[in-house]
Amino acid sequence: MAAALAATAASAMAGSVAFVFTLDWQSGPLVGSTSQGTLSFDESLVAPDAQYPGTSSLSSFSVNVGNRSYGAADVTVGYLSFDANSAVRLLMVGTDCGPGFCLAAHDPASLYIVYDSQSQLDRFFAVAGPPDTSQSYGTGEFQPAAVPEPSTLMLLMSGLGLLAARRRFTSATRRTQ
Repeated sequence: MAAALAATAASAMAGSVAFVFTLDWQSGPLVGSTSQGTLSFDESLVAPDAQYPGTSSLSSFSVNVGNRSYGAADVTVGYLSFDANSAVRLLMVGTDCGPGFCLAAHDPASLYIVYDSQSQLDRFFAVAGPPDTSQSYGTGEFQPAAVPEPSTLMLLMSGLGLLAARRRFTSATRRTQ
């Protein structure tokens, strides 16, 4: 997994590194439900042993949890670091909480998500809700977003070009008849 994260960082297109994630909620009010989301950061941040506290490293963030949508504007707590091979080591984003702390007491909309590549327990997990009995805990998958190969993009463009040429040819043929 770490090698895949490093490879994605090295081959990112358009200057950003994107990840997709899925969370399966295992406790609390969200138990049994699934959340999916995406996040990205600028490719220029990728460097051996680099660390970025705060939220400025996050380019985009989106996830739906229960009946609530969270975006980059909701994120107030963050941390991003890389290991010696430039693979993501630790990533944490939250609305007002992080592992072991909360900025606002008992906010029902609290959410934090953590990816820790060296964890012996859950490498990717999230906590939603205030730190009491109505809190939900979920684990899931955190992986690089699929980046199409250049040959795939060329094939797509060629196919679209052929369709456009065919349409132009058939409409020109109809006008001459």
